[in-house]
Formats: sequence, C-alpha cells, structure tokens
Amino acid sequence: MYKKPDVRFMFFIPLLIALTVISCVALLMQQMFSFTHSYLLEEQHELSEKISMVVEKSSEFLSKHQYDKVNIILKDIHADISIFDENKNILATNFDKNDVFVDDAEPQDGVIYHINVINSKHVKDSRKILIDGNTYYIKTSMSIEDMSNMLNRTERNIFITFLFGSFIVIILSLYMFFKVRNPFVKLQQSAVKISNGDLTNDIYIPKDGPLVELSIAIDKMAKKLKSQIESLKKTEEFRKNFIEDLSHEVKTPLTGILSSIGIMKEFESKFPEQLRKCTDILNNHANRLDSLIKQILSLAVIEDLSIHENKNFIKFYLNTSVENALISCKSALDHAGMKINFTLNETMEIMGDIVLIEQAVTNLIMNAIKYSKSSVIDVSISKKDANAIIIIQDYGIGIKQSDVEHIFNRFYRVDKARSRELGGSGLGLAIVKNIVLLHNGTINLESELNRGCKFIISLPIALN
Repeated sequence: MYKKPDVRFMFFIPLLIALTVISCVALLMQQMFSFTHSYLLEEQHELSEKISMVVEKSSEFLSKHQYDKVNIILKDIHADISIFDENKNILATNFDKNDVFVDDAEPQDGVIYHINVINSKHVKDSRKILIDGNTYYIKTSMSIEDMSNMLNRTERNIFITFLFGSFIVIILSLYMFFKVRNPFVKLQQSAVKISNGDLTNDIYIPKDGPLVELSIAIDKMAKKLKSQIESLKKTEEFRKNFIEDLSHEVKTPLTGILSSIGIMKEFESKFPEQLRKCTDILNNHANRLDSLIKQILSLAVIEDLSIHENKNFIKFYLNTSVENALISCKSALDHAGMKINFTLNETMEIMGDIVLIEQAVTNLIMNAIKYSKSSVIDVSISKKDANAIIIIQDYGIGIKQSDVEHIFNRFYRVDKARSRELGGSGLGLAIVKNIVLLHNGTINLESELNRGCKFIISLPIALN
C-alpha cells in the first residue's frame, strides 16, 4: 500500500528563516527600547544637574527679586528652563514666554516623561524649591527631537526588515511547494512504483527546478532496470525451457532403460554372476538419474512459483502435512531400523501448499535416515509468537561448523563419496530451503560433530 510521503522537512529552511527574522526583529526592538530607556535616564540626570546648577547660581538673585540677572544665568544653560513663583507666574525663562508650556498640575520632583512642546519631543523635569521662605517652581525641558527621529527611522527600518524577511519566507515557501514539494512527491510516487515492480509508468520529470537532474537519473535507471529485467525474464524463460526440454529428452530414453532393466531383472536368475552385477549397477545408476531429474524439475517448479504473486496457497493444518510426511517415510525408517518420536504441542493453520510442506519435511527426515546413523529422530510442532515451529532432530554423526553455512546450497555434499554411495544428489536440502522461503519462512541448522543435527523451520501462522 502506498504511503503518502512526509515532506514537512522541506519547509524547515523557510521556517528557520522566519524564526531567524522574528528573533532578529525582537532582539532589535528590545535593544531599541533598552537604549531609549537608558537615554531618557541620562537626559533626566543631566536636567537634574542643570536645575541644581540654576538653583545654586540664581538663589541669591531670586531672593533679591533680580530676575533680569536670573535670565542672564538661564541663557547660558542648554535647556529650556522657566522659573515660576508660588502663583505660577513666570519670573524668568531662557526662551520665548509665548512658547512656555503651562501645566495646571502641581509639579512633582524627579518626574520624567515625554511631552509635546511646539510639536516636538521633549524630556521634562519639574521641581519645587524654597528660597528664604518663598516657594518657587522650576520647570525644565530638553528637546530629543533628533533622537526621536532616529528611533522612528530605526523602527521603520526594523519594520521594513520584518516585511522583507516575511516576503523572502513567502517566496521561498512557494518555491518549495511548487518547485520542490510537488515534484518530489510525484518523483517519490514513481520510485515507489518501481520498488513495487511496476515499471510500466514513465518517471515524472519537472520542466525546471532542483529535481530535474535527479528525475532524469532515476528515469534512466528505471529504463535500464526494465531492460535488465526483461533480459533476465528471457534468460529465466530460456533456462526453464532448457531444463524442461533436457529433462524430457533424458527422461524418455531413461524410461526405456528402466523398463528394459525391469525385464532383465525377471530373467536375472539365468544370468551369470558378472551379468547380474552389471544389471544391478545399471538399475542403481538409472534410478539415481531418474531421482536427480525429478529433483531438478521439482526445484524448477518451486523457483517458478516464487516469482509469481498468486501462489494459490490455501489454509491447512500443519500437523496434517507433517503426519503425511511421517507416513511416507515409514518404510525407509523400518528398513533402517530407526524410530521416530513425534510431538504435537499445538495444532496450527498456515497458508501454503500442503504437498510442498510435506515434501520439505520428507526430505529432512530422509536426509537423517540416510546420513545421520542415529537410532532415533525427534519431530515436533510448536508455536513461538506468530510462527509455527517444526523441529527435526537426530542424534547421529552431525556436521562440521564449516559445512553448516553451505549445507543448503545446490549440489553441496558434506561427504561426496558417501553421498554417491547412498545416491545423494545434493539438491534435497536446497529444495527444502526454497520451499520454506516460498512460504515466507526461515530454516536454520544447529549441528555439532557426533551430536547430531537439529533443523528448525519457522512458518508464519495463518491469520484468522
């Protein structure tokens, strides 16, 4: 089933840029507010010093009501300063009286705030003083119009930066969506179809964008893969036809040979001893060749099934197939004087081919009968998690560890001389492995010399 790709990671870069822009704007605003606060505190401190200086220099003249001299002192102060009496009448000032800001509220010492004086930004400080028992009010203000203009420009620049950053994020997001995300999703859909074996559809190649070269490379790869698969199919078809034709061509005269040997066997009592030995040799090798052809054809059929999705599997009880294998091996067991212990721990159903599973178990049992030299073979069926486990164990001569990893290879024989003597072809265990793999299972061998072999088959249990 196709899973929709998660392409959220593609918007990580625009998101990162957006977070960076917001962080920078927030940092700049914080720095600007911090600077403004520090600047205003500094201006307040400066105004306080100027008021203290005015009080110090003009106290004597105020007490004598010499306001002209006070005005001269105020003119040397770089700030707008006005002195009022207790009735709020202006006594002295260093700027035009018509421009003096009159505040109806009672002045409070040390208060700093922004006010508008003649449409410009000012910092103001008001103070109440006593001189020779008389009350005076000193009000000062200092223009911060230049600083205000600079802060306004800074705010405007920050806002422009924010808008520009937002614009970049929007453009980049749209680019990611139309030039990267959509082509990426379509390209991934094509790649998933290829991975599922569907090579009929063309690979999507965008007209422009960063994925053009990648799409072209994948398209070339898909076409090359399709060509190779078609070549492999032709090779596989040739191999299959070759094996079938060769087996047929060999089996036809072989059938005639076996029939002739059978007829000769009927009259072998009249044959001299040497001729009877020749007849036995012919019969033995003809049967071995017949068995080999049957195994090759069986392996070819299993491999052919493995490449088809529809295997016509059915649900059946695993113990039925294993019990059928035990019955088919009874004659060989009796002839070898061996005993089988069968343990059924739980009945389970699997999806598969009952005949092939029977063949796999039969091959393993017959292998133990021929080569193990064990007096007992244990066969058991159990359950582990969601799998059915078949164990076939003997207590014979075992296999060296160096041979264990090759034991399922075609035509591999541990003891070649003994295999020829007993008629082994080296295909029995290869057939078992292919049958197990066909059923989506696993097979393993545990073995030690002189301790026997333990074959473990795991098959998935059928869902209810």
